[in-house]
Amino acid sequence: MNSQLEFIGVSAFDNQIDQPIAASADKTVTFTPPEGETWQICGVYIQASDPSGSASGTHKIELLRGIASGAKTYYLRALANTGNNIAIRNLQVQTADTSIPADTADQIHALLNTWITNGNALDVTYSNDTDVSQTANCPCRIIFKRYKTRYDSFEVL
Repeated sequence: MNSQLEFIGVSAFDNQIDQPIAASADKTVTFTPPEGETWQICGVYIQASDPSGSASGTHKIELLRGIASGAKTYYLRALANTGNNIAIRNLQVQTADTSIPADTADQIHALLNTWITNGNALDVTYSNDTDVSQTANCPCRIIFKRYKTRYDSFEVL
């Protein structure tokens, strides 16, 4: 089957990862295109403050793609120790103690090459592995280029 992508526009999605998030818990925001569309990331702003009053542990933000089988493909991970914030802006980790990939160019490349569909949504997960609840809001804004997926023909091999 051959498919073509037809550009239909750019859309910004502004979500919050709802609080509170208990110690050793996580929450996920999922971005899912409608059937027949394919989206490409072109901008990201995600921020998480250090959980107030934490004395130990870490917290992290992960961008990953989930598929129906439950398998996950990780695009970006930003981890901060207690006392530090996390910020992902301009397609790169700007504030964190460690990130995967570690190189800024690799982060930009990974996000710009993130294509999602109705069956392969993008998950943004915040994990609180500190000793206190996270009570601050965690803004999650992503800009996507949107494409209509057209299937032109079927090939018989």
